[in-house]
Order: sequence, then C-alpha cells, then structure tokens
Amino acid sequence: MEWSEDFASEASSRFVECIRRDDANFIKLRGIYRFNTSIEGTEYKDEFDITLIVDKTYKLKIPLLVLLRSAVPKGFEHVNPSGECCLGTAHEILSIWGESKDTGRFFEYVIDPYLANIISFRRTGECATRERAHGYDGLKCYYSNLLNMTPDEADITLKYVFNRIGKEVEVRGHDACPCGSGKKLRGCHFKTVKVFIEGLNANKFLREGFIQDMAGMMENERRRHGKKL
Repeated sequence: MEWSEDFASEASSRFVECIRRDDANFIKLRGIYRFNTSIEGTEYKDEFDITLIVDKTYKLKIPLLVLLRSAVPKGFEHVNPSGECCLGTAHEILSIWGESKDTGRFFEYVIDPYLANIISFRRTGECATRERAHGYDGLKCYYSNLLNMTPDEADITLKYVFNRIGKEVEVRGHDACPCGSGKKLRGCHFKTVKVFIEGLNANKFLREGFIQDMAGMMENERRRHGKKL
C-alpha cells in the first residue's frame, strides 16, 4: 500500500466526520477535527472544519491543510487567500515527518501547533509558538536561525548552497564566503556551510525540503523583480 493511502486512512480516523474524495492525483479529506494540545503549560482545545489534501503522485510532497476563511482570525498571516495554510518551511516539516511519514507525528508536531497558534492569536493577538514572518521573509528567518547568520547573509548563502547540493563540488576554504563578508570561507562560515551541504546531500528528505523552499524563494524573487533568475 502506498504511503498516501496509509496516511489518508489513519488521518480520516482522526475526524469526527469525514468525507473522502479521490481522483488520479489526490486524496481529499474533509471533516471536523477536534484537538487538545498544550504548549508551554497553556491548553488549546477546539474543533475545526478542515480539508487535508494528500498528493498520491509524489512521495515527498507535504499534505496540504485548508481551512475555512471564517476560522482564521483577522491579522493572522500564515494562511493564503485560498485558505491553504502555511504550516512551516518544507525543510522544517520534512525534518520532523519526512522519513517516517507517520500520520500521528504529522498531526502532533505540525497540524496541532498550527491550530493552537490560531486559537492563541484569537485570544491574545500572538501565536503560541515562536512566530516568524509569512512567506519569503519567514523562509529567510528560518534559515538564518538554522545557519546562525543574519537574514541577508543567509539569503546569499542559500543560493550558494543550492548550486552545490547533489553535485560533486567541493566547498573550498579559499573560496569567498557566500555570506558577503568579503572574507575567505575558512575564516568565516566554512564549517557552517560545509556541514549544511553535507547534511542535505546525506538526507533526501532534508534535501527535498530545501529544494522546495528555494523554489518558493526564487519564485518570489522573480515576482518582485520581474525577471528570470
């Protein structure tokens, strides 16, 4: 049985009511999802009318969560106009869930914290978990924290990394550091960059997540500058 069928079957059991629709490419589950979770000692409990879309054609594709717009509080940025939820960076989600494809893990560590953030935002105007900006700026923030760089340094470095993953291109200490400092790599971010590239090359799930994130960032750049990168 394909992972998508396993995932959808277990996910549907978590709904109070579930309507399932299949086509050649997707499994769509819609129903009432009741959850109860705790973050830093605060309980978050509610029910949501959600749609979960599972891609049957691509093994590493992250399931999509779609909410009714009426469920999203005003000012909460992490949802697209279509109702598709921004659950996190692809690299972040696949680092949690990519290898196991465990349904329970996806709900516990991805969906439940996201819904808790919505409830918290309704109550206080702030998310329950540490909030990042939405979209392009959020991606830069995630990778700047991961690489211990400023967002602008990370932005330049990610393009350098993208051109080297999956290729037999050695990271050389005498190369200019991609962060833009003007220093050689050996005297700047050599270890950080080398370890990050090696980690991506060693783990197909992290690599795929990074590629998906970079595709999103480059598309954003194309829209902003009106040119092909």
